[in-house]
Amino acid sequence: MSFDTLLVATVLTPASLLGDLKARFKTVHYVPLPPIAPNGSFPEGTIFPTEEQVASADVILSLFLPPSLTSITQAPRLRLFQAISAGYAHLTSTPFFQSLPEDHPLIFASASGIHVSAIGEHVIATTLSLYHRLNEIQLKIHQGKWFIAQVDFGGLFVRTLRGQTVGIVGSGYIVPNTGDAAGDIPIAYYSSSSPSSVAAFMAVCDVVVNTLPSAAGNKHFIGETELKAMKGDSVVVNIGRGDTIDTEAITAALTAQTPAGEDAAATGTLRIGGASLDVTDPEPLPDGHALFTLPNVILTPHMSGLSKEYFVLATDLLLQNVERVQAGKGAFNAFRGKGEE
Repeated sequence: MSFDTLLVATVLTPASLLGDLKARFKTVHYVPLPPIAPNGSFPEGTIFPTEEQVASADVILSLFLPPSLTSITQAPRLRLFQAISAGYAHLTSTPFFQSLPEDHPLIFASASGIHVSAIGEHVIATTLSLYHRLNEIQLKIHQGKWFIAQVDFGGLFVRTLRGQTVGIVGSGYIVPNTGDAAGDIPIAYYSSSSPSSVAAFMAVCDVVVNTLPSAAGNKHFIGETELKAMKGDSVVVNIGRGDTIDTEAITAALTAQTPAGEDAAATGTLRIGGASLDVTDPEPLPDGHALFTLPNVILTPHMSGLSKEYFVLATDLLLQNVERVQAGKGAFNAFRGKGEE
């Protein structure tokens, strides 16, 4: 099997990556599709890959399938589609993907794993910002007036991570990359299929990090019941997909106040201390949504994995998968076709 032609349908940075790919492939078609708009559409005037470019491609590197591609007959040479995202519901839901014969050798592979460092740092950074109330402090400071934090915040307010318990929902590539050579992380596992196990997990965590992908079985995995099981001062971090958390329920939990005389960390009430949400449901949120202005929320526009090394890592993964497939091996992160053994 010879892979001679590559179609790159995404912007590559740094530009030197294109030269690296041209050194590997005889032909490289470069069509730098721009980021999509919040409504899910491309900007007016976007130039898409031509039918000829698609038809000649052995490999495609892209976030999306070309809009005109609806049948494998339009891409007779295609053997590997390397996505640049970890999620792939936007690919599996397309007419092209769903029309593929079961025995067709085309491999689809995701980019799971290339985001680990950036997303891990995002989780730590935003959790610390909430624990130290840095987001609230900056909003006050930007008003151009000094203030005394312990007065405005009602006394000593900084929480530290020392002694705190962090729970990861859906380990994926996160746990294998915690730098835990001894294998001591995590200290306990819980079953996502057992409601009592999920409740016990939520109750013991000070920080709940949700990494779940979008899937039918994951919709609203964290809802009112799970939020009530959490400590009243816990922090939820979502770097998975927005629809895995019930937006209405978490908004209610974030706006709830601690009753007088109740322990801030008490469980059993629909109340949490804060949230860092890199993804939401819907995404984007409608203008004026309460989550935009809640002081105990850090809201970011689905960017936690967008490191400057993103395309360097994606290109490296592509080249590894090309070599593996050419050698008769499965691809890393395959979600269709032959995967790693």
